[in-house]
Amino acid sequence: MRRYEGAWHTEKRLLFPSCVFLESENRTLLLEELKEGGMEALLCIEQAEEMFLRDLYGDSRHLMMSKGIVKGGFPQVTAGPLKGMEQRICRIDRHKRLAKLKMSTEQKLGYITAGLEITEKI
Repeated sequence: MRRYEGAWHTEKRLLFPSCVFLESENRTLLLEELKEGGMEALLCIEQAEEMFLRDLYGDSRHLMMSKGIVKGGFPQVTAGPLKGMEQRICRIDRHKRLAKLKMSTEQKLGYITAGLEITEKI
């Protein structure tokens, strides 16, 4: 969500603008084919990271807006894809309605910025 012209608008942007994700049932065959084609700068995603991304964006492959509250200084997500992932939230920008999430413990892909509207602070 972005605010301009006096109103909030839903925007679509790439979550990882400089990455291309390839899915394959045979990982080794895919890696061999890409190396033959001159693609050597590859980053393989671990299964835990893949499951995290699948849980986050679901079947639609779009990251929807989440809603929540801040209770005792800790976020509690009440609705949306971030529900249950509160421990991954590093930073919340209430003005821009954004949350910064840790991708994984290995930090291969770093952080993800997701939409989070905090409606109440208790």
